[in-house]
Amino acid sequence: MTTPATDSGRALLRHTVATVAYRGGKAVRNAPAGFADYRATAGSRTAGQILAHVGDLFDWAHIARRTSHVARRTERCTLHTER
Repeated sequence: MTTPATDSGRALLRHTVATVAYRGGKAVRNAPAGFADYRATAGSRTAGQILAHVGDLFDWAHIARRTSHVARRTERCTLHTER
């Protein structure tokens, strides 16, 4: 049985995930082939590493919601793996 509080929380979560998916997709759509290796400054993360980190955060949140805390780290995400 759902309550107004759980419905509200679910709606907020759906909106948040949809917003991140839309904005993230818009940012990397039609990116050049070398974009994943781009670094804004020396010592900063590459675009691929930042994208992998965001994916890790979503993975962690999903696992934490279902079971217990499990931390994993993806080193790099390739933007053009499936086209």
